Amino acid sequence: MTITDGLLWQATDQGRNWLVWTRRAAITIAIGAVGVLAVVCGEPMLGYFVAGCAALVVVIGAVYLVWDRTRFLEIRLTEGPVPTLDIRMVTRRVVQVVLDDVARVELICTYPAYDPDYPNDPRTSDAVLLLRLSGRRGWYRSRARSSTSAEAAEEIRAEWQRRCPRATVTREVRFRTGGTND
Repeated sequence: MTITDGLLWQATDQGRNWLVWTRRAAITIAIGAVGVLAVVCGEPMLGYFVAGCAALVVVIGAVYLVWDRTRFLEIRLTEGPVPTLDIRMVTRRVVQVVLDDVARVELICTYPAYDPDYPNDPRTSDAVLLLRLSGRRGWYRSRARSSTSAEAAEEIRAEWQRRCPRATVTREVRFRTGGTND
């Protein structure tokens, strides 16, 4: 990722796909209605099970939406007498952080499983950036940035190390496993 116009990080997915969420909600409501209908028609065990599963899906979706609100989409560096990071959250809120407040930067690169049938396939990862601030100011986690090469990830790590010399900057590599590959 080349650093242009002060952009230090940008996630691939910039917004929520509300059409997909609406479709999932409609399907969950329909399944819950089938469960309630089964209870009314004399199949209480099946009906309660189906309605309970639909309620569980609603709770999991709500927890995910709340968790997603804590992630950020992009970070821009604002030069000035005191350089600051402008962190744009998923909710479009912008948080300003002084560079000296950054205590730890962690770049996590997750690679897909290796496929021996395609040895020339480019090895790119989904990268996630974690920022931990000094004191009790908390931490920030980004959405994923897909198709990040190893060279680009190292460039991002080096740029963060240069911008935040007092912070601990690490790059972690993880692999998704495809199972037993039988």
